[in-house]
Amino acid sequence: MQATDDVILVALDDVGDVLTAARQMDEQRSMWTDVTRIDRDGGPRWSHRIEGLAYIRSIAVGPDGDAFVGGARSGVIRYEGVRFDAGSGAVFVMKIRR
Repeated sequence: MQATDDVILVALDDVGDVLTAARQMDEQRSMWTDVTRIDRDGGPRWSHRIEGLAYIRSIAVGPDGDAFVGGARSGVIRYEGVRFDAGSGAVFVMKIRR
């Protein structure tokens, strides 16, 4: 099985930065989602990884520029070393600071 990389969602902020959420899977079937901010010139600002099977269904930018992602997950997910495990299908909203 080949690794996959699919852009799921895209959002724009008020200064022209682009935010993306892309779910990826490697050859060993490990899955993660990268949430990335790119400036209007195409330069990377930051990228955060949500490890595990997260189905991101929405991405938005708050008034202070922070990103919000929401969706559901299957099993355990991890973000910045924190483990989230409330059973499969649990809904979540996550704030990712600018």
